Formats: sequence, structure tokens, C-alpha cells
Amino acid sequence: MILRKVIKYNPLAKRLRWELTNFHHKEIIKKLQKKDIINVVFYAMNVPMWNYQHLYELMKKNPRFKLYVVLSPNHRSPIDVRNEEAKAMRLYFEERGVPYIDCDQNGEVCVDVKSDIQPDILFYTQPYPTAMKPADYCTNFTNSLVCYYPYAFWSANGGWSYNKVLHQKAWKLFYSTDLHLKDAKRLCDNRGKNVVVTGYPKTDDFLNKNIHDVWKIKDQQHKRLIWAPHFTIQASLPGTVARSNFLMMAEMMVELAKMNQNCLQIAFKPHPRLKTELYNLEDWGKERTDKYYELWDSMPNTFLAEGEYIDLFMTSDGMVHDSSSFSIEYHYSQKPVMYVTKHLDEYKKMLNDFGKMAIDIHYIGHTKEDILSFVNNQVLKGIDPLKNDRLNFYKKYLLPPNDQSVAQNTYNNIVESLEI
Repeated sequence: MILRKVIKYNPLAKRLRWELTNFHHKEIIKKLQKKDIINVVFYAMNVPMWNYQHLYELMKKNPRFKLYVVLSPNHRSPIDVRNEEAKAMRLYFEERGVPYIDCDQNGEVCVDVKSDIQPDILFYTQPYPTAMKPADYCTNFTNSLVCYYPYAFWSANGGWSYNKVLHQKAWKLFYSTDLHLKDAKRLCDNRGKNVVVTGYPKTDDFLNKNIHDVWKIKDQQHKRLIWAPHFTIQASLPGTVARSNFLMMAEMMVELAKMNQNCLQIAFKPHPRLKTELYNLEDWGKERTDKYYELWDSMPNTFLAEGEYIDLFMTSDGMVHDSSSFSIEYHYSQKPVMYVTKHLDEYKKMLNDFGKMAIDIHYIGHTKEDILSFVNNQVLKGIDPLKNDRLNFYKKYLLPPNDQSVAQNTYNNIVESLEI
């Protein structure tokens, strides 16, 4: 305990810890260079957060790498939610011909990854220790190289997003922009020494994917609006604000859909954890929540959109949301977007510089009237004064470096660093 406090407050101790970690990484690499086969494990928690598909495909072409995809739904989620996420992942990987190691009926990893696979390199979906069983967290793999793509386009400020154990232990943190590297240098104990700027991994999908029309009504006369509520109905951390406006908007959005059946369709795109939060909310619970989700799939001009969302974004006409990651990702579509918040100033204090720039090119909704005005003017009528600002942001910050794909940037760095 005393040593931990010394490291926490002593810059020299922090530097020493990183030097020891870096030395250990070099020793592991020396051993890997002598191996014919390098075992690589990708932990997959759910489809929306799976950012490794393109990197997986590149690494698969190299005979030195033996790849394993391990299904590992969020350990904090209820069993039925874990099972839903596992089911969606099975379908996703089977459609792409990707072999995977399944989980059991409780959504638990079926193998002992450490002893059965003996991984040399591990790729994680989230940095949080509570999201996985201790046996699958990075601290259990002392002789493996740990890598991480952020599961979202990071816009939050504060050490909790940059300075977890995984951030400090990792061999490689593949970050989205130079601004994220700047934040890591400021907030992480190792001053971002293990950060490589590759671009945001989903960029490869947004830029190169064959886009499919996933909307219920194919007639383009029906404008296409996405509603994407976050799960934080209550503040998730001290000093933060509750981002989700779901309770304010739930009935209003249903009525909006009913009143505009001839000109508008709405995709309900909830955060994967919203259902769990509503299950535990006193006035909602499982029965009411399930009925509400089913309603969105049953109305003639609405549908429930869960899972992959690239096609959804790129074929839409606008979005209303309160999600940090989507506040950036949706700008790939270059369509008008509204961020709903009652606490704009307080919320922006939680953001890094990059996140603030992304919010500043949103239309802002404080009230139900603001939301209705956005739908009527920006979505239905196409009035869009922020269009050029979004385009400039897209060109400056969303395109990956080196005129290469994000996956190629990542793969090149791994192979060059291993010297294989």
C-alpha cells in the first residue's frame, strides 16, 4: 500500500515503473522473435464495440500469427443481456467466416485463455477490470503483450479514461488522433509512452465499407432520423452529469413517429447498456422496457436498430442523440446532428479539446421544442447552416494518418516493433 502511494504521487517512481514495464516488453519480444508461431487473442465483448475486424484480416495473412477470437460479453451485464450479445457476436463472426471460441449459457468465457491458448499478444475491447473476470484481465497475463483500441472515439477528459491499469501495462495503445496522444501525455502515469496514433479503427468501415440500405421504408421521400439515447440516466461518476435524456424523450419520440408516418421514419438506436439500466429503474423494470423496445419494431415507420451501425449512419438524414462516441462518429456521415442536453456547460467541462470541437458542430437541444424544431428544419426541410463546419472537421480530424487505413497503420507498427 505504501509503495502504491509513492508511485501515485512521485513522478520519478512513475517513470521507473514504466521503464521496468518497457524492459519487460522488450524481453517478451526477444522470445517471440524466436517462435515460429505467435498466439494472438482478441477479446470480443459485443458487436458494436468490435473494432478489430480489419486488423484481424491483415494479421490472418501472416503465417507467423495464430489468431483466436474469444467471446467475452461484459461481465457486469445481466445473464440475459450477455446471452443476447453472445448471440449477435456468433452471427456476426459466422457471416464473416471468422472462427471463434464461444462462451457458456451465462456468457462466461469457455476456456482458460492463459493455460489453454498461452497468448503472446492480447487485444482488449475495454480497459475496465470490472468488465471481465479477473482471469481474463490483463493483470493475469504477465508474459503477454497487451494491445488496445479504444472502444469508442474518445472525447472524455480525465484520468479515468487514460490511466487505468491496462493503459499503464499495455505494450501498444492505438489512439485516434494527435490530440488523444496529447491527452495521454498529460493524464497517464507513463506519459503516453506506449501510444501510437493510427486513426480511429471504425474509420476503415466508414470509408471503405459497401454500404447497405438497412431502413424499413426504402422510399427516399421518407426522411430517415436516428434516435440514439445513452444509458447514463444517472451520473456514472462523481463530478459528472447524467447524459441520457431518455426519460424526457421516450414518449415524445413515439408520438413524433406516429404524427409523421407519411414523411419520416425513425430508427431507435439505444446504447447497449440502456436496457440494463431501465431493467433496474423503479418506474420501468423488465416488462415495461421489453414492451417499449418491441413497440419500436412494430410501428410502420420505426424499427429497433441494435448491433452494427455503419450502414445506419451512412444512409440516414439526421440524428438526435446524447452519446459521447456518436458525437464524433456520426460526423463521418456529414449529415446534420443534434446533441440533447440540459447541462451543456457542465457537460463540456467533461470533454477534452477534441470532444468540445465535435460538440460545437452539433445543433444543441435543451428542450422538447428544440428537438422538434431540428426534426422539422434540419431533417425534413434540409436547412443546414453547420454543413461546412462539419466537412472541415471531417477532413482535419477523422481521416487516418499516413494515407493508409487504420488497420494497415496498426499492423505495420506491430510487425515493425516485433521485428518479424
